[in-house]
Amino acid sequence: MNNFQYLKSSSIDDAVNAITSNDKANFLAGGTNIIDLWKYNLTHPEVLVDINNLNDLADIRQLPDGG
Repeated sequence: MNNFQYLKSSSIDDAVNAITSNDKANFLAGGTNIIDLWKYNLTHPEVLVDINNLNDLADIRQLPDGG
């Protein structure tokens, strides 16, 4: 069994802090295949940081400077 810590981020800052504080942390979001990679022994996350509920990441927008 693979043990891991699950964190549901309440803000982008929380998510970034969780990822940068542990080099074996991965984001968990819609469309990611982290579970498949884990199942095939290609990754071994200790922490999964769920960003599905972050509304600021719900869409893609073009910025005035093109970014």
